[in-house]
Amino acid sequence: MKDNLILLTSTFPFGTGETFLETELTYLAQGFSSIIILPTKKTLTQNSRPIPKNCTVDSSIISQVNSESSLRRVISKLFVALKSSFFYQELAEIFPTRINKEVIDNLLTYSRDAALSRKAIQEIRKNNSADNEKWIIYSYWCNGATLGATIAGTDIPVISRTHRGDLYEELHSKNYIPLREKTIANIEVLYSISKNGVQYLSNRYSKYQSKFQLSRLGIPIPDENEMQHNEKKIPQTLTLASCSSINKNKRVDRIALSLKKFASKHPKINLYWNHFGSGPGLNNLKKLTADFPPNLSASLHGHIDNQELLDWYSKNPVHIFINLSKSEGIPVSIMEANSYRIPAIATNVGGTSELVNTESGWLLNRDFNSSEIQATLEEALLKHSIRIQKADKAYKTCLSHFDSGKNYPDFTKKLKEVMLEHDAH
Repeated sequence: MKDNLILLTSTFPFGTGETFLETELTYLAQGFSSIIILPTKKTLTQNSRPIPKNCTVDSSIISQVNSESSLRRVISKLFVALKSSFFYQELAEIFPTRINKEVIDNLLTYSRDAALSRKAIQEIRKNNSADNEKWIIYSYWCNGATLGATIAGTDIPVISRTHRGDLYEELHSKNYIPLREKTIANIEVLYSISKNGVQYLSNRYSKYQSKFQLSRLGIPIPDENEMQHNEKKIPQTLTLASCSSINKNKRVDRIALSLKKFASKHPKINLYWNHFGSGPGLNNLKKLTADFPPNLSASLHGHIDNQELLDWYSKNPVHIFINLSKSEGIPVSIMEANSYRIPAIATNVGGTSELVNTESGWLLNRDFNSSEIQATLEEALLKHSIRIQKADKAYKTCLSHFDSGKNYPDFTKKLKEVMLEHDAH
């Protein structure tokens, strides 16, 4: 009997996002006979990343959304809403206290995403209707496409992951994620990538608490001989790295300003900062780095492939990783650094404290001030023995909790168990 998986993504395998799925998909492909990947959002490129042989891509949704004009998209949203009973029910529930233009637009988008997903999944099931096959739908994000999968009428169980923007309601206007309770009520299991996320959901939707489970993401853990071991002696230049989009949430400009202040205070210490990633704040960041003191140099690498980043870690000694985000799910960028024995300075947001703590790194308050981060940089960069101890603990934490070789086979097993339980009923 064939076990089949429908995987709902944002744009993967197109574009450059959802890089973490590249590793996870290799394990899913080993556990299922076939996988149909269904991207659900507009993508700027049709370039596809390599996928396993038993995976195919259904481009029906992105073909539609990529080709339509802005006007047609607005009309489509309104048309879907007018036909949708749950749109009116939701509108009645949130009126008038949670209504504004952004909320209405988000609800319209969510409803339309649900309609597109429902139609695509109905077509997939109609075209793959052999009796001796089992199916499950896995949504990488908990969003409108997830809801659409649950109302497709195909009797296929639906599970979802949830990360950050699809989890924390306060990140959205009026603290509102559309059709939240309806989506949760309809899915079989909602897997948070952090304990913090499980607790967050349980506090808000206690009657669905049995549906909320932890399933951590994972990364390949490098062999010891793949790492740079330059910490036996105090380095002449201290190298730092960061990896993220350059936007308001990631606060990469705060990294630049904090390092500049530290370097100005310690003119005899040479610092070299590498940032990987791009975004709307890139030009401003270039201006900031142009004004660095002589003992602080920077390389802004832009976007690079995930494997290129890991290769860079394996070939270059890095002493500290730094992440100053205002919000996070649980940052894979820190996992990757930790796996190369690079301890992290990070803000205590989302599930970050499950990865970084006082033994494995340095945690800052979300709204840290200048003196707090300067004191942290003093210890992280100047106290060699403490840094070595934290580097070792960071690696062990990563090995214990974030190893893709353990986490993803376990997750694949969970999906198959959900599928079997559903069929048994």
